[in-house]
Amino acid sequence: MASAFLVQVGPYGFGELRDRVSYTNRRWASRPKDKAHGDVQPGDHVVFYFTSHVEPAPSQVSEIYRVVDVTEDHETISLELAKRTARPLWRETVVDKVRRGELSRAFRRCGMPGFNICRIPAKDLDFLCGLAVDVSRGEPVRRASEP
Repeated sequence: MASAFLVQVGPYGFGELRDRVSYTNRRWASRPKDKAHGDVQPGDHVVFYFTSHVEPAPSQVSEIYRVVDVTEDHETISLELAKRTARPLWRETVVDKVRRGELSRAFRRCGMPGFNICRIPAKDLDFLCGLAVDVSRGEPVRRASEP
């Protein structure tokens, strides 16, 4: 079964995502807090939180990517944009959704200095898919748990 991850990126990571549709963390193996980076596999999903310094998408969750490939050393993850939320979830909205139990506590890390990546439960991906549109057709997508 595919896994889902939450990744926080600043301007550099956002640029890499836009230019190369990939995410690289060369130091993940030496940082215990980034251990989840080594668990990412093709077929998994990555939800990105863009920090406040990212233009044009500051302080928000708005895109879900599918993992296409992972380098042997697990430093670089190749992605394809799978879904985009119909409207951005600003940090305040994310915090509110955590408080209400609609998103897991993992999302409390959004905007925290030093946070990079963590695994998230399938229910988080399902919830976000319920707010998303399929980028290839511009229509709502089914939740991961729906046939």
